[in-house]
Amino acid sequence: MVADSMPESQSKQRLEAIVRSEGQRIYALAYRLSGNEVDARDVVQEVFMKVYQSLDQFEGRSQLSTYLYRVTFNAWCNLLRQRKKNRWVSLEENQPETLVTSQSDPVDAREFLERQERIDLVRSCLEKLPAREKFIVVLRDIEEHSYEEIAAILRCRPGTVKSRLARARQHLRQLLQPYLR
Repeated sequence: MVADSMPESQSKQRLEAIVRSEGQRIYALAYRLSGNEVDARDVVQEVFMKVYQSLDQFEGRSQLSTYLYRVTFNAWCNLLRQRKKNRWVSLEENQPETLVTSQSDPVDAREFLERQERIDLVRSCLEKLPAREKFIVVLRDIEEHSYEEIAAILRCRPGTVKSRLARARQHLRQLLQPYLR
């Protein structure tokens, strides 16, 4: 259903409903892609600004979540291009995460630190992947979307998703190889 011109109050109500239902999911995706809160918030803000501007043009040919994921990917790519162009770094980007452990159990603390190192290593290698490869790995392996859902988001066939994912995983394995024993 395409409206020629949706009243502003109706657009705001519709956007508020979308933010309530999809906001957390979009923030989670933006955070996984960007790796920090500041950039994730910037991406989410850009996503919902874009959605607000184009609400009356959304025809419903795809699911709203599919459209939102595509807009999120594009907003994240815009952030990467802007960062590359301006060569700035978020102050939060390289801040260490706070470690909260019980001092009474050093084995658990050591296991926690080792696990955290592995997570940080994979996160670091994910950051080195090209944007499209990282996006497909995040959608499938972290967010656990089906091949069909990813195909709808990327506007391609499920077989294409499988081959792109295989290449992305292979690239990730190559990046992790020097760290594997």
